[in-house]
Amino acid sequence: AAGAVVAGVDRDAAGLVGLPLQPVVEDLATAAGPERAFAVAESAIGPIDVLVNAAGISRIRPADRYDAEETAAILAINLVAPMRLCSMAVARMRPLGRGAIVNIASELALVAQPGYTAYCASKGGILAYTRALALECAPLGIRVNAVCPGPIDTPMLQREFAHGCDAGAERDAAIRTMPIGRLGRPEEVAEVVAFLLAAPALVQGAALVVDGGKTLS
Repeated sequence: AAGAVVAGVDRDAAGLVGLPLQPVVEDLATAAGPERAFAVAESAIGPIDVLVNAAGISRIRPADRYDAEETAAILAINLVAPMRLCSMAVARMRPLGRGAIVNIASELALVAQPGYTAYCASKGGILAYTRALALECAPLGIRVNAVCPGPIDTPMLQREFAHGCDAGAERDAAIRTMPIGRLGRPEEVAEVVAFLLAAPALVQGAALVVDGGKTLS
């Protein structure tokens, strides 16, 4: 809507149907996935001067019940893939002397929640990485920032609600934590991302919390 030419990456082709973007079907958790996704996107839309790392997964488990495979999957999507994509983006933006990167972290990069230890670790990691990368990239004319959403009404959150005994009760409980009295909407997060992509050079390494006031209390 802001006029960008967008390539969207999803491991499920159905998730890209009907959207105003160039679809790129790739699993970012695989060893070659990030490189393949970047190559396909470049070939479809040309030089890339903006990167938004929005792919993410969650698992609700007590800390002592995570197995190695689950932990590796969360870190692969939420931390390792964004780091690899950022590295590829910076290599291409450096010669341009400009570019913008936004990493989607989470309120759980800032506060904790039982059952989300691996998720918290992955989002805390991407927030720390964002800040470090911003320091490296600022002299290059490349801005790197993060968004930390609270509960947003997405399929991932609905799956988290369904993990409990009563999905409706879980949803109501989540809404009660929101001072604005409702869940966030994906388009609201997108508006903040668009702001950061167009923000002035002074906005470097920011972590904008988009949670309806949840983490204020």
